[in-house]
Amino acid sequence: RHGEVRAARAALQRRPEGLLIITPESLEGLLRRGEASAMFKGLKAVVIDELHAFFGSPRGVQIIAQLARLDDILGYPVQRIGLSATLSPDVEPETKAFLRPAAPDRVAVVADDTAITPIRFELRAYVDEAAADADFRSARTQLLEDLRQSIAEPMAQGAASAPHKTLVFCNARATVEWCATELRGSSPPGDPEADLVYPHHGSLKRDARKLAEAALRDPARATLVVSSPTLELGLDVGDIEYVVQVDPGPSVASLRQRLGRSGRRAGKVSQLLLMVREEPGGAEAHPLARLHVALVQSLAQLVLVQDRRFEAPPEGALNLSTFVQQTLSMAEQGVDLQTIVRVLLTAGPFVESEAAVYRDVVTRLAREADDDLPGVKPLLEPPLEGGAEVLRLAPEGVKLAHSPSFGAAFAGGRQYTVRAGAEVLGQLPGGHNLKPGDPVFFAGRRWAVQTILETPPTVLLHPSGGGRPPRFAGSPIPPSGLVVSTMRQLYTGERALPGAHLGAMAEQLWSEAREAYQALDLDQEPCQAWDEDVVLFPWAGPRQQAALIAALRHLGLNAGPAHVAVVALNATADQVRQALARIAEWDGLPRPDDLARGLKSTRFEKFDGELGPYLQRLNYASARLDVEGAKAAAAGMLKG
Repeated sequence: RHGEVRAARAALQRRPEGLLIITPESLEGLLRRGEASAMFKGLKAVVIDELHAFFGSPRGVQIIAQLARLDDILGYPVQRIGLSATLSPDVEPETKAFLRPAAPDRVAVVADDTAITPIRFELRAYVDEAAADADFRSARTQLLEDLRQSIAEPMAQGAASAPHKTLVFCNARATVEWCATELRGSSPPGDPEADLVYPHHGSLKRDARKLAEAALRDPARATLVVSSPTLELGLDVGDIEYVVQVDPGPSVASLRQRLGRSGRRAGKVSQLLLMVREEPGGAEAHPLARLHVALVQSLAQLVLVQDRRFEAPPEGALNLSTFVQQTLSMAEQGVDLQTIVRVLLTAGPFVESEAAVYRDVVTRLAREADDDLPGVKPLLEPPLEGGAEVLRLAPEGVKLAHSPSFGAAFAGGRQYTVRAGAEVLGQLPGGHNLKPGDPVFFAGRRWAVQTILETPPTVLLHPSGGGRPPRFAGSPIPPSGLVVSTMRQLYTGERALPGAHLGAMAEQLWSEAREAYQALDLDQEPCQAWDEDVVLFPWAGPRQQAALIAALRHLGLNAGPAHVAVVALNATADQVRQALARIAEWDGLPRPDDLARGLKSTRFEKFDGELGPYLQRLNYASARLDVEGAKAAAAGMLKG
């Protein structure tokens, strides 16, 4: 049961039995309308497939809140079963707490010890080059030529050595369209390759996506589909023989899921080709270019896939946006504050120790407009007096809860187009929190933000000084702390190279990267002067890095993220070390929520607009800033 299937709903409601396959968004509608008690009477178990895909997302918080509400409605705890191929023993405590927050000790782990499908890894790298007798060939051009010559054309010609079904994953929709268009357009009219290549991403119409899916499932047709993460999970796409990942994957779990699309049949081998664009190195290059961080990130992800180690669910976020949604959903049938606390906080996914913050949210939803939110009408009625009253939706709350998009806890993948004059450089995800003047490292150059437009979503850049820094392929979001720590272990030699075949250029860059780590003496000098800037290596995850950058900016340094590093512009090493000493002790720095005051916006989730500025800052800080991690990273860099 979901938004695109409406047949037999009346029959299902008359006689609810058997197995129901449903989305969180459709389940939200049943709960909000009060239909769940009849629909799920006698419910035995709930299965969450691909459990890891819900970690750290509003949709994951929504699902666990819904299950707590179901337990409360039915009067007994329904068994919860989470399925995933990407959970490792070291994240079991966090996974148990995610699945059953009120009773993680009741969660049992049942592992399949069957040997996993054999995996064959290959890594190829591409660097901008200009041959003496040829025009300049960018890494992007070389990557596309390799895709065409080694995979697409042999598939189109029916070569015996070519895969019959190939999935090419890209991290951005724009890359999907570029790659699919170029591969499809490379053949003359009438060539079979014209019917070989299909794009697949969320912005395509449903019919276009279905065409690609049908081609993959057709055993008679050779098919190459270039996809965003839309084909990573869920859909049965048949017997895929070959998976290609362009640039490092967004996470270890994501890369494993993409790899798992191949070799699903007995006796088959899972095959993954990683194609990574890199910058030329050399002693005169930027430290990050010399370290070839995109290549080493890919190697670290392969190490972790082979170790079967994956990212853990994040902890500590308040998730106030999803709390707003769940409170309004419960208020459709009427609810008191005590029930909200008991169901959503004590039994549900929200932080019980912060009950006062959630009560403030409920109070705000039922409060008339004030100076913080002028013109906003209350979503709940009546105004709270004593906290024991039944809360119901006010007219504006009814309008919001009945809107078609209310059931989704997430805002959708809003993307900002990044431009420099008339040139489109790429895309950034919503929630980037850039503001005019901030440094940006994008498309192989250093920029400064000129202005940000909301309609259409656009970030305008202008060139900034300091020479040509490296290009950082893949997501603009730094890799996870698990990946970053593994990268450092590879650089230092604590971890051996993963069992993968490296192409000639990848081998050369890997050798250069190890030599650069030693030459830069990063174990002793994690703060590297470069031109007029200082490049810091905290070896920390995104939340720790974000808190470190916010603290450096609070102390007057113009700092910004650059993959695994942080760059302080127009600063000296002494200035940076003085700031790090204060950060390590948190000397004179504000609380995390006050630290967020310096950000352009702390609205990053769907229902954040219903919160006042103070609650928005609390919410942002809990999800995006790890102060303790920043203090530890600063102390580590001072030790050298």
